[in-house]
Amino acid sequence: MILQRSRFRIYQIIGVVLLLQYFLFFHGSNFTSFSRYYSTASPDSKPVVTVTASLVQYVPSPETKIHDLETPQTASAGEMNTPTTSTEAPKADSTSLPPCPPGMQNVVIGVKTGASEAESKIPALMTTSLRCAQHVLLFSDLEQDIGPYHLHDSLDAVSPSIIDNNRDFDLYFKQKELWETKKDISELEGIKHPEDPGILAAWTLDKYKFVHMLEKMWVMKPDMDWYVQIDGDTYVVMENLLLWLETLDPTKKSYIGSEVLIADYSFAHGGSGALISNALMSELAHTNGTAARWDVRAKKECCGDLILSFALGDFGTGIQNVMPVINGERPGTVPFGPPNDYWCKPAVTFHHVTAEDTAFLADIEMKRRRLNKPGPLTYTELFYDHVIPSLPPYRDNWDNQALDQWIGGREVNADSFDECAQLCYADEECLQYTHHGNMCRIAKFVRFGIERKADEGGMWRSGWHRDRLADWASRQPDCGQVAFPEQRYIAYPEKVDP
Repeated sequence: MILQRSRFRIYQIIGVVLLLQYFLFFHGSNFTSFSRYYSTASPDSKPVVTVTASLVQYVPSPETKIHDLETPQTASAGEMNTPTTSTEAPKADSTSLPPCPPGMQNVVIGVKTGASEAESKIPALMTTSLRCAQHVLLFSDLEQDIGPYHLHDSLDAVSPSIIDNNRDFDLYFKQKELWETKKDISELEGIKHPEDPGILAAWTLDKYKFVHMLEKMWVMKPDMDWYVQIDGDTYVVMENLLLWLETLDPTKKSYIGSEVLIADYSFAHGGSGALISNALMSELAHTNGTAARWDVRAKKECCGDLILSFALGDFGTGIQNVMPVINGERPGTVPFGPPNDYWCKPAVTFHHVTAEDTAFLADIEMKRRRLNKPGPLTYTELFYDHVIPSLPPYRDNWDNQALDQWIGGREVNADSFDECAQLCYADEECLQYTHHGNMCRIAKFVRFGIERKADEGGMWRSGWHRDRLADWASRQPDCGQVAFPEQRYIAYPEKVDP
């Protein structure tokens, strides 16, 4: 009992710290606020003019040789005023919280997580992104309480005929046993599937949750307008979601998300999030045994979000792809540049968010509400707010993810970081580059990227061609009136049997 009270107190403290993160973290950290750039421009000027100037001040003239630039060793995160990666929770002032936006009365947010990760993700999510949500239902593969948050077991209705002699459920029963005896399942973290040591047991178990979770969401919160399914590391920009839902009709059947293809099957990527309308949810909920019917197929397939699309296909509805409004990237991994799919688009979800990402996005939402900023948050605003102020010329132990062949990345041989930089400068389309081992990755788009420590291949080093980036930014259009995707009914192409 003492241990439980102590844990509860710890969760309360974590929640308060994350919730009240604005002043001390962002006014005393290495982040540079976008207001610094906007405030120096005249009321009639484009923000890019000021941003371009802030970039060019660090960029050498065309005559300057590459070796006259700052070296990777001197371009440290601190000297270049860039954020450092940290897992510590941000601190804040209790006066920083704006009021919640209206309009959450008929929206249900279902959060899917696993027992091994719930403790690290749920409190942060509930005290930032979902702080204002009125109807949040938390689902896992173990019924438990994490501080004030109750997690429902999404698998307790799976038929014994599916579970018996199914090694996918070994972890499920081990978790139950440990929780009942020790109230601690940490020893199971990272455990592999007994029949496939290359796959996490939690990943395999996860695919049985999706359809059962939807059925439970309806039972617990019936006849709501919209049902939103996300993961525990998905950030929802709540005000953007509400602005968008105001333009949609819940009485029309809709299954909306970021499209993924496996073979010939199209489905909404689960981690990015999916929106399901009342009309479609009602049909699923009033058809007995939908989840049980598809449990049979789950054993054969890789992913639960694919199984969900099969189940919704029973009712004739396919996915409406709205990527990148619903999006699987973190703020730092959004690619900007050709083909420029993100520019001027509103951002509703991010995936794989870290504690730092969560604090950053929560801060932006609170600033916008405090300033009564009109219109939705766009990726363009994130570009000026996050990418531009954070780019040094070089960064060690960093991967800016230049190798993305789908959108203009390529890999060439280079024995050194300087040689990699020269290859980028010689390519007129190159905006960034990464060197690792004897390989150079160069790209005609830009990402901030992720921390990556040295490994057997050596140091990961990344650089950005900031004068070209400034030139590219100066040529981008004003966003004007930002529009959300219109609602369209997509018929499921061909019914699939379990």
